[in-house]
Formats: sequence, structure tokens, C-alpha cells
Amino acid sequence: MPVEPPDPDVRVHPATTVAASPIAGRGLFATADLAAGTLVIRLGGRLVSDAELAALIAAPGPYVDTAEVAEVVNVVLPTGTPAHFANHSCDPTLRRDGAYRLVARRAVRAGDELTADYAEISGPGFRMDCACGVPACRGTVTGRRRRSRPGGRGSPRSAGPATPPSAPAR
Repeated sequence: MPVEPPDPDVRVHPATTVAASPIAGRGLFATADLAAGTLVIRLGGRLVSDAELAALIAAPGPYVDTAEVAEVVNVVLPTGTPAHFANHSCDPTLRRDGAYRLVARRAVRAGDELTADYAEISGPGFRMDCACGVPACRGTVTGRRRRSRPGGRGSPRSAGPATPPSAPAR
């Protein structure tokens, strides 16, 4: 079944801001309370295959921000979107709702960091050490078809950023 093409641009809820994050670098934060189910991020950009994505990541240039939307199909987000700053958490505040929507997983309070579980939005080649610091931290995050087992190392935040090893820190 073909994948519906995304909008060219990413839309982020207006009650968000980018600020220093205790997880990694800068993060995306709520500036007002958001009810569970509220649309926070509508992904947009261009669709590429896994092979095209691998070539983009390997090439010199800006950080490539992506999400897997179907088997071997990924959306590459345009540069400059605040959605780029949604850090990973093993207990995220956002969840996937369809190919392009990230909604509040639970009620979010003003000041909470808006996070996603990268295992749920990344393809099978993705792998990173986790620095989210939640009690249920898996320690290592892999693409959604090969998730690390729950109850990983559960370690406190490391000094490293929560970004893929091939990607620059945000």
C-alpha cells in the first residue's frame, strides 16, 4: 500500500519552546498545559527509501532528522524546525498517532519536556546509547523493529548527547 505523501513543512504546537534540556543539549518544552491526545507535532518533509536515507546520513552536511513512516519509507524533515529538538525518552510525553502525527501521550504540564521514544519512530538500522535518566531506561535504543528489552541499564544521565552516533549533538 503506498504511503500518503507528507506536507512539505513540519507543524509544531504553538504552546512550545526550545530551551536547555537535562536530557541532551536543547529540548522542546510545553509552555502551557496540554491534554492527553493533543496534536503536538505534525511531521512533514520529503519521503526517501532506507537506501536514500543511508546516503543522506553518510554525506557531509547538516544533521538529517527523520522518522520511519512505513517499511523502508522515511520522512526527512526540513532543517530549522523546532521538532528537531524533541529529545528521546524511554518514558516519553509524546506518542505516534499515524504516520505523521505525534500527540501528547498523557496530560503534559507547562514546563515539561516534550519527548518521543526514538525506538517507535526509527528504522531498524538506528542505534544510540540512551541518556534519558528515567527509572525504566532501556540503556540502548534501537529502531522499532528491533527494540532493546525493557529494564535496561537504567543508569543516570550520561555526559553524552542522546543523538545517534553518526549525528552531531543538537
